[in-house]
This record gives sequence, C-alpha cells and structure tokens, in this order.
Amino acid sequence: MKNFYLILTLFFSVSLNAQNLSISPLTFQSADQNYLEVHLFVLGSSVEFAATATDSIQKQAAVEVLMLLRQDTQIVNFEKYVLNSPKTILPVNFVDLKRFAIDNGEYELEVQVKDIHQSIPPVVVKKKVSVNFPVDSLNISDIQLIASMRRDTTGGVLTKGGYFLETLPYQFYTKESEKLFFYAEAYETDKYIGQDFALHYRIELIYTNGRKRTMLQRTVRRKPTPILPILMQTEIKELPSGNYRLVVEIQNKEKEVLASKSVLFQRSNPNVSQVILREPINTKGKFVEKIDSQEVYYALKAIIPILDNNQTPYVNELIRKGTYSQQKEYLFGYWSQQNEKNPKALYDAYMEVARAVDKQFHAGLGAGFESDRGYLFLKYGRPDDITTVEDEPSAPPYEIWSYNQFPATGQQNVRFLFYNPTLAVGQFQLLHSTARGELFNPQWEVELYRDDGSGSIQGTNIDSRTVPDNVGRRARRYFNDF
Repeated sequence: MKNFYLILTLFFSVSLNAQNLSISPLTFQSADQNYLEVHLFVLGSSVEFAATATDSIQKQAAVEVLMLLRQDTQIVNFEKYVLNSPKTILPVNFVDLKRFAIDNGEYELEVQVKDIHQSIPPVVVKKKVSVNFPVDSLNISDIQLIASMRRDTTGGVLTKGGYFLETLPYQFYTKESEKLFFYAEAYETDKYIGQDFALHYRIELIYTNGRKRTMLQRTVRRKPTPILPILMQTEIKELPSGNYRLVVEIQNKEKEVLASKSVLFQRSNPNVSQVILREPINTKGKFVEKIDSQEVYYALKAIIPILDNNQTPYVNELIRKGTYSQQKEYLFGYWSQQNEKNPKALYDAYMEVARAVDKQFHAGLGAGFESDRGYLFLKYGRPDDITTVEDEPSAPPYEIWSYNQFPATGQQNVRFLFYNPTLAVGQFQLLHSTARGELFNPQWEVELYRDDGSGSIQGTNIDSRTVPDNVGRRARRYFNDF
C-alpha cells in the first residue's frame, strides 16, 4: 500500500559535493613547458567489485574515465580510458594520475567517471583551472597535499624525486591524521635570487567571518637551483576541527615575499577543543538574544543535517561543551551566512520544518530529526513519494522513499529503503539507498527477509543479493518500479 505524506517542504536547497570520488588538478613546470596533473581518487565503497574471469575469490572494480580540458568552450585536450582497481577480497579505494601539457590561461576541467559494473549514470565533476607561470619570473607550483608517502625507485606515475606521493582526497584530514605532508616546486631561484633564501610556510585557521589566525609556522634555508623540490611535513595533532589555509612563501634576507602559493584544506579533530578558538560575534539586538538556552540547544541539533561535514564535529562539541553565549553566536553566524539581510526569516522557516519533522518521526529516542528518516528528510527535503509496507509476513515493516530529481548529487529516481527490524514503534533504520554518498547495501533484500519463517531462503549464498520472489516478498518490485 502507498501512503503519501503531506509534510512541509524545505524552503532552500542544500549543496553537497559528490562524495564517491575526488579530483585534484595541480599545475607544475618542467624545463620547457607547463603541465597539469589530474589526481583521481575513487572511493571503493561507492563502486561495484565483481569476480574476474581468472579469480573467483578476489574481486575487482572498473570505472570508465573521461577527462575533458576546455578553454573558451573548446576542447583542447582529453583522455578516455578504463581504470581498474587492485584485485582484492574487500572493497578498497584506488587512485590514478594523468598529465597534460598546457599553456598559461584559464580552463575548465570536466571529469566523468562511470562504474562499468553498475547501470547508473556517470559521476561528473567540473573544476576551474588557472595556469599562471609568468615568464622571466620566480614561480611556485601548486601545493600537493599528501595522503601517503614512501620511498619508491620504480618510477611509477605517482613517484617524484624517489618518493611515492598519493594526493590527499577531498583536501580533508580526519581525526586520525597526526601529520601534514605537502609537496611543491620552486622554479628558477638560481636565476632570480642567486643566493641562499628562506622558505617559509604557515598554517592559518580561517574563521567564518573570513579572518585568519596563524596556528603554526616554520622557516628553513634553501640553496638556489633551477627546480627546487619542496617536500615538507609538520605535526597537526593539536589542530582543532575547522577550515585552514597552508601558505608557502619564498623570502629574501629582508623577509620580503618574492613568491607565494596557498591551498585550502579541512580538518576534523573532535579530540581537541576548538570552541575557544572561534572569534566572538556581536549578537546584541539580534534575534537570537530572545531565544532561551533550551531552544538554542534544540536549534543547534536541528541544523546538523544541513551542515557541511567539516562543521558537524564543531557543532556537536559546541552542543556538549559550549556556553550559552557561544551557542547563540554560532546559531546567529550560521543563519547570517545563509541570509545576511534577514537571517531570522530563514531561521523561522527552517525551524517550522524541523519541528514538523520532529513530530512526524519522533519515536522516543531523541528528536525526530535525529532518526534516520528525519535526518534525511531535513538533509534532502520531502520525497516525491513514499511506499509504506506493514502487512508483509516475510519482512518487518519497511518504507521506500522516492526522489524523482535529486539535486544534491545530480541523480534522478533516487531511492531510500528504511526498515524496522525491532518492531518498536517508529524505529525505522536506513537499510539501503541509491543516493551517492549514502548507505549502499547490495544485500539489502537478504537482510530485509533474513527472519522469513518459510525456510525458502535458507542456504542462500553468502554473496547473494536477492531472495526468491513470491507474493509475500514485494520489496524489490516496489523498489524497482516505484
């Protein structure tokens, strides 16, 4: 049976990055030309690993990659190929690198990645690329943030100067990251300096109002050379969660900056308190001054589904440890960023939706928007259709949500399947989704009918993804034909 829920629609859109791959374009120089490096990272859990013709135990993923480099709408270079993952028992992430000779100028890089083993549209990522190496000038390449590094003399595509250098995906450091490695190159310091010089780098915390605070810095002496490789590391164990900028500068003896380059990155580190690092915001006379501490607490929890990933750890810590004043400041700052002229109107509209979602999905454990269904409703908006099944003897109650258009990832016909294995009132859990970046469970049907008492699915292979169809098992039909 189908139930059509008439729940309030969100009044704004939420932007998300495609989370199943990372594209990092970086520009460098050789002795006679500029070149662009395109670093590709594929998230293993987002692609299908299939058995190979020669190995029934290990599996392999394969994606078709199309790279297009445009200038003024004209394609100036392209590459099309199939990238295979390593053979493995469990899904693994895999990487690749392509290089293009390129002139100074402004470009658009488009990368399309299609999973060969799944009949789903390709993921498309577009990025602006600026190549600016002035002639007769001291230059620094782009800065490559490094995820892993080791000595390597094989001369592979990811090897530079005797080191294997894997680019950090998403420019994001997790709580497990204790060191930051980076690579860059300085060009013609022998010609334009001609004597020992200072190589200076620093890491700046970027506040939400755009102001910056230097968290650590270091200066080392270097000798001039035509091409100077810069491979450095620094401790980031004590850097709290936040947005950062790494700046690399070449300075003369008078500490004048002769050339510089920077790169942005994000850091998640819930183990280090960062509440005290936030610059105060003047909320006097603002709408948050009339909101009591209990409502501020509730409002902060309500916005978690729509936050950028790097802000979630901070807000969770703010909820646990922040003062009432700090919580009000963040709440006002967040909504002011969304609508500087009238943040209260947007706040009121969103909280109206959040309260309705709380009421709709409340099941006794936290607020309704903290449940899987409530969280995803706030994150992506009201689904176009909902199928609720409560009378199927072979399965616990389940729901299928359908989105005809899914702006968050650019997909169409996206599905979410929730089920209630405990049979407790309202305790639905997300079991499977076709949305990129959300839970993808190829064996969802086996899990849904795991406790079927008919005995007809006993002995199902451990790798099975379907169960025998009958009138008491309609989930796949609903999921595919919704």
